[in-house]
Amino acid sequence: MTKTSSTKRKILSTLMAVSAASGLLLTSAGTADAQSGKRVCGHWFKAYPNNMEVVYFKFFKVGRSQTDECDRALQVTNDIGKKWGLTWKDRTGFEMKTCEWLGQWLYGKYGTDPCPQIKQYGMPDITSQNATGYWYDSRKANG
Repeated sequence: MTKTSSTKRKILSTLMAVSAASGLLLTSAGTADAQSGKRVCGHWFKAYPNNMEVVYFKFFKVGRSQTDECDRALQVTNDIGKKWGLTWKDRTGFEMKTCEWLGQWLYGKYGTDPCPQIKQYGMPDITSQNATGYWYDSRKANG
């Protein structure tokens, strides 16, 4: 084997290793923070029909730095009235929470991130009618 072919093989091997490592790094980074710039703002409400807990989330997806949009989302999700004929006893606001936080609350520790499926509205469209809603039934969560 000549010195030239040995050197070429080392260079090619090094380039392949660097290329594979950078591809892995790019893939991992893209997967880990798919919705990292997004937050959720709104309220959750609890009702207790027939001695079971039902939680209803009403919220908006906003950008990480969109505090005005988050404030507006808190205003328009503050009340759900007598939705479905239930008396809603507890109301809790949440602001600038991560999508992962919401996913874990809704789907458990290894829940999915719901944000990719949620439309993000701009300020004029943040209205009660456009809010995203999710049911959480404690019977499903506890088995």
